[in-house]
Parts: sequence; C-alpha cells; structure tokens
Amino acid sequence: MTKFTDNTKANRFELELDGGTAIADYTRDGDSLSINRVFVPEELRGQGAAGKIMAEIVQAAEKSGDRIVPVCSYAVAWMEKHGKKPPKKSGHTPH
Repeated sequence: MTKFTDNTKANRFELELDGGTAIADYTRDGDSLSINRVFVPEELRGQGAAGKIMAEIVQAAEKSGDRIVPVCSYAVAWMEKHGKKPPKKSGHTPH
C-alpha cells in the first residue's frame, strides 16, 4: 500500500508505506514550499522511503506550479542528485 497525502493542517506531506509513514515537514509561502525536514521511521530506513516521498513532492509541485525550496540537508542533496531545480517564477526579470 502506498498513499501520498498533503496534510495541510500539520504542514507536512505523508507517504504511507507498508510498515510505516514517511513525512516531510514544510512551510508554505505563496507558491513556495520550503521542505524543512524529511523523516523516515526506523522500520522503513534503507528502503528508499525518503527518496520516494521527495519524488512525490516534486511530482505534486510540478502539477500545481509550486516552487520547492529545499531546506533540510536531505532535501537539498536529493534535489541536487536528481537535477531538480525549482521552477522559475513567472514574469520578467529586470536586466
């Protein structure tokens, strides 16, 4: 069983997997999502759960147009490893 949820009341994403739930705490500011912490319970560690929740977050952000701002070290490393860059905000840039 895999279920990805944006728990807006708790400001966190949740990924339910067989054996537990991985979470990613975030702060929202407009269309920016700061990923502050990624946590995987002991029973899920070493199974790729942290990577799976990050992949779900990126997919959801791409659909909604949100910009991911990785804050915690895992989110930063995952984004760099997978070549994911936050989408640029719309509008023109001053020259």
